[in-house]
Amino acid sequence: LDIPVDVLICSANVSLNLTGGVGGELLLRYGGDMQEELHALLKDRERRFARPGEVFLWQGQQTPYLGVLHAVAIDGFYESSVDLITLTCRQALQMAAALGAKKVAMAALATGPSDNLIPPEPSPKRSTISRASIRSLNLVRAFNLCMTVGPRTGRAR
Repeated sequence: LDIPVDVLICSANVSLNLTGGVGGELLLRYGGDMQEELHALLKDRERRFARPGEVFLWQGQQTPYLGVLHAVAIDGFYESSVDLITLTCRQALQMAAALGAKKVAMAALATGPSDNLIPPEPSPKRSTISRASIRSLNLVRAFNLCMTVGPRTGRAR
């Protein structure tokens, strides 16, 4: 959150609740307006839950960003796939570019809420998103992938 960027992309759950990780920190730093507006976005769409792969834009004067993109790369059971994460990342980066972002920071998507999550074994059949594939989209000039290390496991989450 302290990296000077134009757009922040953070992981979101299907309820768009800012309950932990980057979302929780945004709530602590900038108050409940973001949370209320995210819930209103779902209500306006006459839904209780976001669909996996959706990305929601929040713009507010409280943050230093042009926008915060809440990327839903999981389903209601916190399950995901490499393909879903790739799709969600690309959509979020396209939205960031549409906002005119030159610098983007993105928290690792679909990595919570459990310290027991173990990434799937690499497979040539699965698509992956990497810095090279992000750069190939030619959407932003600078990209930071932000990860934290779990306090109990030492694994990146």
